Amino acid sequence: MIKKVLIANRGEIAIRTAEFLSDNEIDVVAVYAADDFNPVLNSLSAQYLPLGQGALEKTYLNRYKLLKIAQETKCDAVYPGYGLLSEDGDFAKLVEAIGLIYIGPSPQNLYDVGNKYQTIQLARGVGLPTACIFNKTFDNVVELDKKLNKKDYPVILKSLNGGGGKGIRIVQSKQDLMSAWNNAVKESRLSFGNSNMEFYVERFLTNVKHIEIQIARDQYGHVICFPERDCSLQFNQQKMIEESPCRLINSFIRTRLQEYAKRIVDALNYVNVGTVEFLVDSLGNAFFLEINGRIQVEYPVSEIVTGMNLLSIQFLIADGRSIKAKFLKPKSSAIECRLESINPNTFIPSVGIIKDMYLPGNGEVVRIDDSLFLNKKTSIFYDSLQAKIICSSISRDKCLSVLRRVLNEIYIVGLETNLSVLKQFLCNRKLNEGNYTISTLDKWVREKKHAN
Repeated sequence: MIKKVLIANRGEIAIRTAEFLSDNEIDVVAVYAADDFNPVLNSLSAQYLPLGQGALEKTYLNRYKLLKIAQETKCDAVYPGYGLLSEDGDFAKLVEAIGLIYIGPSPQNLYDVGNKYQTIQLARGVGLPTACIFNKTFDNVVELDKKLNKKDYPVILKSLNGGGGKGIRIVQSKQDLMSAWNNAVKESRLSFGNSNMEFYVERFLTNVKHIEIQIARDQYGHVICFPERDCSLQFNQQKMIEESPCRLINSFIRTRLQEYAKRIVDALNYVNVGTVEFLVDSLGNAFFLEINGRIQVEYPVSEIVTGMNLLSIQFLIADGRSIKAKFLKPKSSAIECRLESINPNTFIPSVGIIKDMYLPGNGEVVRIDDSLFLNKKTSIFYDSLQAKIICSSISRDKCLSVLRRVLNEIYIVGLETNLSVLKQFLCNRKLNEGNYTISTLDKWVREKKHAN
């Protein structure tokens, strides 16, 4: 039985996990970089230990430093959260090698789903439609240029080991291919540290929704498939607003997506929590994208519409216990906004010190997962996510009304955020009707910039 856990992460996911562990009388060991001390996380931890200073590679991405802390503090398990080392199969392998429980997918699972193209091939093998154009990957832009015909454009380049919207470039025409390739290579190396760059190519579909199915699978093969999340509202492939259920997905399409998700995680013998991602067009045709081998930023909406606790499920599965297989239906509506420390006009990460702030308290219809506190100094070296504001109601329209009211109550002094952007976009007709696509927010932001 798990009694003591190292949280190998930071920010709001570390705080939320520490709260869950404390509520279940499990000791918390948390960590911090020299420029990232969080008094809230400190108050929740039995031990809050320094990682030193320097680049991420020397702190939160330093596998051996984290493992040493886990051993010295006599932890039973390590929880990776999302981002940072959460999809690193080598880290999971090292955790298990020193006799600790890794609260996430197995190392092999992480290696498998980390190879996005290999997962697409597996999906095809078990009957899932995909948007992939070629049955091969490319490490040479000249070879790709020869393969692509004029009618293939627009396409999207995706790094083989990418994720989180990184290592991706849209290519509208042959003339754009070289610059898109070079930019994707540069971003991939910065984001993933991999010098061996390979890309696969998909059709670039625009009038579609980005739909996810949250799954949980235990070692005995029992699978829980959650209702869909609509994550289409993205700017530069970065999600900003998510909701569940999707207004345009009926019960027939939902069940088909859940069946697809179950089929591929069964084929992988995947264990623990993950997300199966699709593009879905206006006719309900679905195209498999990838599997994320971790909990997602937007997991709260899935918890709220089902009454399930995904952190609890993760820990139960890691502890070797069984879950009850089921396809879940939504009991309510939930919408999440990501409050980020970015300039509201340029969308570039901002740096500041919080001098004053107000966040409404959590309640029956409002949940805020955050890492904010007075005098917090933000850094461009960490993720810009500062808080997730989630509102729920039986009625989607009421949910939107509550969300607008909550966003109007929030204020933060000393730090630029996207709060004004969120408030403005919540009045958008397509959002209110639910018929937005993956290009809606991009188009809205660019029109807003042009108007200014």
